[in-house]
Formats: sequence, structure tokens, C-alpha cells
Amino acid sequence: MKTTRFLKAWFLAGLVAMAGSSVTACYNASMYRTAVPLKKGQVAAGVGGGYVGFPASHTLKDKKAGADDNTVEIPYWTLPYNDYFVRVGLGSQLDIGFKYSVPTGFELDLKGRIIHVGRFSLALDPGVEFSTWIVLHRFVADLPILASIDVTRYFKIYGGARFFYSYWGSSVDDEFDADLKNANALSYGGFLGLSFEIDISGVTLFIRPEFHYYRMQFVHYKNTFNWIQPGIGIGVRFGGPAKRPRRPVQLQPVAPQYQQAPPPQQPSPQQPGPAAAPPAPNQQQPGQQEQTPPPVPPAQNPPPPAPTGTI
Repeated sequence: MKTTRFLKAWFLAGLVAMAGSSVTACYNASMYRTAVPLKKGQVAAGVGGGYVGFPASHTLKDKKAGADDNTVEIPYWTLPYNDYFVRVGLGSQLDIGFKYSVPTGFELDLKGRIIHVGRFSLALDPGVEFSTWIVLHRFVADLPILASIDVTRYFKIYGGARFFYSYWGSSVDDEFDADLKNANALSYGGFLGLSFEIDISGVTLFIRPEFHYYRMQFVHYKNTFNWIQPGIGIGVRFGGPAKRPRRPVQLQPVAPQYQQAPPPQQPSPQQPGPAAAPPAPNQQQPGQQEQTPPPVPPAQNPPPPAPTGTI
């Protein structure tokens, strides 16, 4: 019995090693996306890479065995990975993504933004994953809670929490498949990333380094162990609704406005206006020719007085 448990325990260790030897197609949690969905018609595509590793050795103990039975040591190891991704905008708050992890990992997710306040966005991004290696298959149900802040137009910070459940299967036989289910696990943790963007000829180029940290709990074993994943993604974003060109503002010349005197008020027939003052004696009336005053006759000497008295 102990020999059988020992072999099963080492089978699990070999399974983890084989998953890692497939260039970590089975354990690849890369994101390369913010909480802001692509606009309808926009497309983003790129390539990424990094490494997945267990930063310390771990001892797994069987829940159904004693403290000294059926234990397995998982040593420290790191392995590189690389992947390719593409996303398509479906609407104002929704986009869909596909990722291929070399050599045999596939992931499909649907992201929907649920909160948008100013420069802050929060989105749910459920997805499913499938990976295979010869006769081994792994299915994953994934639920990231993604948040991001647009610090500037060309710099963003994103991150969040993530939960996923891994289910293992095989195409050998039922007994082998039953032992394989010992590797079923629940993982939970978080991630943080930066997005640097620049516009070049109508296309947006982005570079997104990110770091992941998760704890994995196997269903069949008591304790958990940690795994990390630093990486970086490089891609381009293009397409979407055409931007309307801005019309140049044309300033029309405005004629200067002068203040005009009000028109003379006409007297009302019921209320005659004030009588005009008579013209001055020497004032010339309109339409009248200028008149010369008549010459003054020269003064004449008065006649001599008549004589008075008698002769």
C-alpha cells in the first residue's frame, strides 16, 4: 500500500514537471490587457513571454494518509514561456480575446466593463483554457477581476485578483484518469501590470510588463504552494470607428457697430409740437437770398430860423 501511494505521489511530481517541460503551456496566466475594453471594430494583437516558477521547494501531504505517508517534494524550478494573443472589440463595454501558448495551450475570454468612473475602470473577464501534452489534458475555468487607471493618455496601471480551477484528464484508461485527478487544484492570487502606449501613423503600439503571484491548493493534498510569473507583452492596436476630421473654425469679419442717434420724433397729430421761435432779425432763412440793407441818405443842414421882431 505504501509503495502504491509512493508511486502515485511521484507520479504527481512527474506530472507537474511534464507540464512545465511543455514550455509552461499548462501554467500560463499572462494577461496583457487593461480593464478598458476595445471599441467596436478595434483589434489588438501581439506576442508575450516570460517565465513560470515555484520560488521554493514544497512538500505535499496526502489528506487520506498519515503524516509520514504519501508525501512528495516539488523542488524549485523555473521555465520560460511564450504566447501570442489577439483581441477584438464587440461594443462600447465588451471585447473578446484569444491566446495561444506554445506549444499546446489555448485560452478564450470575454471581458465586460461594469464600472467606469473618470479614469478608473473595473471589469470582469471570465474565460476558459485548454492545454494538452501527449495523453494529458488540462481544463481551466478562469475568473479575473480586472481594474485599471488611466494615469495619462500614454500610461496606464492595471491589476486585480484572479481565481481559477484546474481539472486534469487523460486519454489512457479510467484507473490512470482517477489518479490524474489528484492534480486538480484551485489557484488564487493577484497580478499587477503597467501599460506604455504610443501612437504611430494611426496605430497604437503598447508594451505591458506584468507580474503574477498565486497560491495553488491541490484537492487531494493538505497544503498549498506558491508560484510566480513575471512577463512582458508587446502588441499593436488598430481599427475601430473612423474619427471625424475636425472642421477648421472660420472667423467671420464683424462690421464695427456704431451708436446711431435716434431719429427725430415727429409730433403727434393730437399733440402739436412746440411753436417754432421767430427767426432773429438778421438771421437768414433757408432758401432766402442774402439782402443788402438800403443805403442811409446823407444828413441835410436844417433851414435857418425865421427872423423875429418888427421892422
